[in-house]
Amino acid sequence: MVERALIKQSERILTAEAFHQLANVPPEIEWFVNIENPRTRRAYQNDLKDFMRFLGITRPEEFRIVTRAHVIAWRKDLEGRSLVPASIRRKLTALFSLFDALCEANAITIRKYAQEAECDFVGFSPHSLRVTAATNALEHGADIAKVQEWLGRANIATTRLYDKRNMRPEDSPTFKVEF
Repeated sequence: MVERALIKQSERILTAEAFHQLANVPPEIEWFVNIENPRTRRAYQNDLKDFMRFLGITRPEEFRIVTRAHVIAWRKDLEGRSLVPASIRRKLTALFSLFDALCEANAITIRKYAQEAECDFVGFSPHSLRVTAATNALEHGADIAKVQEWLGRANIATTRLYDKRNMRPEDSPTFKVEF
């Protein structure tokens, strides 16, 4: 069977070399450059540099081997610095946003984290982690408008769907995961 190209090589706008270079962009870098708000980008960059310094991470790919224990140790360190709770939440949000993007890009597998938390895999997904993180932020006093911005939602009504504060935590395997 002879395969035919859908688009002739002469019609291609992106060169083959550029195509392959883009395919090799680490998802960590792709996530970062797609943060549109310059203030958020600068704050997240500083937060992630802080996390990287704490762990000794030197390359973006090393985020893929970070475990929950690393995040908890960093959180304890942040608390020990007497930062206000809003600053700690923002720093953890920056990290969560990156890990959410890595899960969506299949750069890391949440199955490993589900096993560590001894969770049933049914219903455990990057989306359920987003719901858990949004609910956790709201439970700890985050403004729903900020959560809406963080989730990238255009409509506050969609953000309210993420608010599961009135649900029984034991109904969701993701609530067994500690941040």
